[in-house]
Amino acid sequence: MSMNSLLLISEDGLDSSSILVDISSSVSDMVIWVASEPPDVISKVIDAYDLKGRIHVLSLIQSRKYKSVNVNNLSEIGILLSKISEGMEDFVVLMTAIPELLLIHGLERTYVFLMNVIGKTTNQGRKFIGGITKDAQNKRDEIMISRLFSIVLRYRKWLEGEKWVRNLIIETPIGDLDKDVVELYLRENRIVIPKNVKDAIVHELMD
Repeated sequence: MSMNSLLLISEDGLDSSSILVDISSSVSDMVIWVASEPPDVISKVIDAYDLKGRIHVLSLIQSRKYKSVNVNNLSEIGILLSKISEGMEDFVVLMTAIPELLLIHGLERTYVFLMNVIGKTTNQGRKFIGGITKDAQNKRDEIMISRLFSIVLRYRKWLEGEKWVRNLIIETPIGDLDKDVVELYLRENRIVIPKNVKDAIVHELMD
């Protein structure tokens, strides 16, 4: 387990990508995103947080917009991460493609791959942030993958009357935060994390 890593377990949808990109871009000026989201969704998130020029995308889906990566080849993913990050003084690796890796490669190979990539990234003083979708994998796989990360958050979204309620659940202690559950809200296509909460998360990752 590295002290420079964070995992978000979330409901399916655009919100989780937004939260992860927001945290990642707050930790470092450069983000390398291994994404399984459709290219149009990736573009919406990047535009919402005005990150053009600050984010490199490796997409599991072939498109003209982003460099594609073969999900069947874990070595290729690792090699491309190394090539893109070469010469960068500071960066964050963001991986939202973990559910696809589990589906295709199974728990054992995905676990070893992530352990190596997280270790290599964080041993150099950089940060690794991941995301998995609730119920996309079985509970055993979710628990085992979460053990690779020092910070585990959970995102829940549900409809209450005519209003969406969004909660961020802090599953591991973070600094001086005295709340286990924090309400998030939507503003101008962005999921807003309260400043004190985001600052505490970023500080914990940087500590």
